[in-house]
Amino acid sequence: MSAVEKKRVIREQMRSQRQQLTAEQRSKAADELLNILSQELSDNDFPMAMYLSFDGELDTHPFIEQAWQAKRQIYLPVIKRNGLPLLFRAYHSETILVANQYGIGEPESGELVAAGHMKTICMPLTAFDRNGGRVGMGGGFYDITLADISQPSQQRPILIGCGYEFQEVSECPSETHDQRLDAIATPSELIRL
Repeated sequence: MSAVEKKRVIREQMRSQRQQLTAEQRSKAADELLNILSQELSDNDFPMAMYLSFDGELDTHPFIEQAWQAKRQIYLPVIKRNGLPLLFRAYHSETILVANQYGIGEPESGELVAAGHMKTICMPLTAFDRNGGRVGMGGGFYDITLADISQPSQQRPILIGCGYEFQEVSECPSETHDQRLDAIATPSELIRL
């Protein structure tokens, strides 16, 4: 079975498990993620790109709200209409969001900045392993975006994947374009790689 096919199977299994979580389980996991990230991250980790949960992904909203209260800069990814890579816009409590082609909220206006502007990028995962491997949703947005900033002249952000503990696999199938994570945040721990 090819890496592409293995990823497809993993996505189906993990998405199904995510979608079976109750609202109470999701809320508890989001609060636990808030505690983990709050303990592990400092002002030096900002500005930070974060994601809005979609399709059962681990909810980051409690962490985002805490970052706003601490006056820390949060950005959300924006999918350009003409393709890749991702760009980012500042996200505040008063930001107007519009749904992109996938139904995920994006800031409607504001300056678009490149990933290299971020100190940290937190991204959703469908699966992960303890070697920094990640399976995303299959669009390749983060991988292509991060490949663009892997040049020595640019500062590479710290890459943190966020997911539930059950999303861990022994080894993620890998392709040459896949970018490795620096850490994985689950509701129970921050795994530094």
